[in-house]
Amino acid sequence: MLDGLRFRHPGVARVLLTDPDFHDLRELRLAAAALLDADGHSALRVARHLIAADIVAEPWTVAVLRESAREAAGHNDWDFALKCLRLALRGALTDEERGLVVSEFLRVGWRQNPARVTKHFQECFELQQKGHVPDAETLTLLTIFLWHGHVEDAVTMLLDVADRCADGPLRTEIQTFLDWARLSHPGLLDRIRRADEQLLNRLLETSSDSLRPLTSLSLALCETGHANVPATAQEVLADRRLTGDTAGSVLQSLLYAGELVTAERWAARAVQDAEQLATPLARGVHQAVCAEIARRRGDLPAAQQLAERALTHMAPRAWGVALGLPLSVLVAVHTARGHTERAGEHLSWSVHPEMYQTLYGLHYLQARGRHHLAVGQYAAALRDFRSCEERVRAWGLAPPVLAPWRLGQAEAALALGDRSEARRLTESELNQARGRHSHVRAAHLRVYARLVDRSRRREVLTDAAELVAGGRDRYEHFLILTDLSRAHQEADDTARARVTGQQTWHSAVRCGAERLARTLLPESAVTAGEETPVMPRQRLNTAMLSEAELRVAELAAAGETNREISGKLFITVSTVEQHLTRVYRKLRLSGRADLRACLATKAGVGAGVPEHCAPGA
Repeated sequence: MLDGLRFRHPGVARVLLTDPDFHDLRELRLAAAALLDADGHSALRVARHLIAADIVAEPWTVAVLRESAREAAGHNDWDFALKCLRLALRGALTDEERGLVVSEFLRVGWRQNPARVTKHFQECFELQQKGHVPDAETLTLLTIFLWHGHVEDAVTMLLDVADRCADGPLRTEIQTFLDWARLSHPGLLDRIRRADEQLLNRLLETSSDSLRPLTSLSLALCETGHANVPATAQEVLADRRLTGDTAGSVLQSLLYAGELVTAERWAARAVQDAEQLATPLARGVHQAVCAEIARRRGDLPAAQQLAERALTHMAPRAWGVALGLPLSVLVAVHTARGHTERAGEHLSWSVHPEMYQTLYGLHYLQARGRHHLAVGQYAAALRDFRSCEERVRAWGLAPPVLAPWRLGQAEAALALGDRSEARRLTESELNQARGRHSHVRAAHLRVYARLVDRSRRREVLTDAAELVAGGRDRYEHFLILTDLSRAHQEADDTARARVTGQQTWHSAVRCGAERLARTLLPESAVTAGEETPVMPRQRLNTAMLSEAELRVAELAAAGETNREISGKLFITVSTVEQHLTRVYRKLRLSGRADLRACLATKAGVGAGVPEHCAPGA
């Protein structure tokens, strides 16, 4: 049975370990752990025996388990790190030791499954208030408390640390946290200010010779500073000390400033860094942000797919206040695609009340307001858009596309018959610096066209369509073309109305809004669009194409230019041209027109999820 110190067959070990008379296995494991520890072996190797023994009876075992947890987390083995800390919590700990272990358990457990750590919040808070959690550790826990909406506890803990460290070595860490909070949880600063305004002002002070990058970014997102966001974000993201949490805030800031191309580029870089997306939390948040990028580009199918995939990484309760991000994308996308019932189902989900004090709450209110507009609940829509306005003004954040509440208010006012208010809102937006942003200006011009004389309507809508042409926002382009087609009809220009209607239908296909288009467009436009000769995709021998060639072909068939394909797939324009040349040769096509006829379908092409937004799929 034995060959030296080994069994001749692994089955012998299994039989031996399952013998009911073998009672000493746990004690032997503990003895093995003690022997290995005494001989100086690694904490990970010792801890594996302690985990198998399921015993933490001696003081030295806690230290080994904590060290092993840190080492396992460093290798992204979060499950084993949690096993070590969970076992350590069962030991006979002093209050000081328990404060260290509980805080470490919260930090590791939150990244692996945020829902499982909430039961330790009260104990952690009490230990911190008694001075048993180090100040540096407390600052890392604040994000976790805020994630789950424990704002009052977070404020109390922060003020406790800041009161001691406002002028000490942790001052920079406190300032960095406040800069992050100003971007992600702007409502938090008001609560801190009410509790101790002088302390907050002192903490927010920044010396002119070393302006903190995150401070610059948060200030750039004020009323007039959004033009500086791209350059500032580059500086922040280039910081080697950047954490995943901060990177997420910067990525969202680029969204709010309308810098979608830059945001996509940095999203791609995050996927290449395996450590940044090593946990379900990181993957879920990343895909939720990518979903919002796709939504703002007007790629509704991709946005829906990404948001749904983001929610598969964690249960809704685990998302905490951040649930507002993927949830708002789904509400907005289903509403835009004409699936108002499905949007209503997502609005029935329970959300944390503290979500409304974060930027996620702005996303949610905006999406809910759009849904109210779509189903004819105009007064409710107006309330949601006004709630957005109140929060944006209170927080002092108003970049061009943070939350287009003024656009929603104008549409709601127009639906309620208040044309003068709608005109005031649209003209106010168009006359301000914000109105120069192409996406925002195009949307407001679309609404403004309904308020001007019929003789000017087509001119205004044509200007709006040009602002979002070329894929800047496919969905807004579809809405503008819809109104332009109607304007041509009102002017009895049937030829232009028919051509524009067909263009509108194809635009609806590109953005995934076919169902809505069928209700808004005349039947002739939809029928003409659907009757375009299409070769069934399954008849194409796409197996002849490489994966890269097929991606390029789909985007080209969707109407993307070579430069747009280059930017979306992060390859050179020359590479795009080479791929297309090979595609035409392999499929025996003469050019883009044939390619579009072969690949275009009612489901829309190019609607797949970009690779850089789909880690861990």
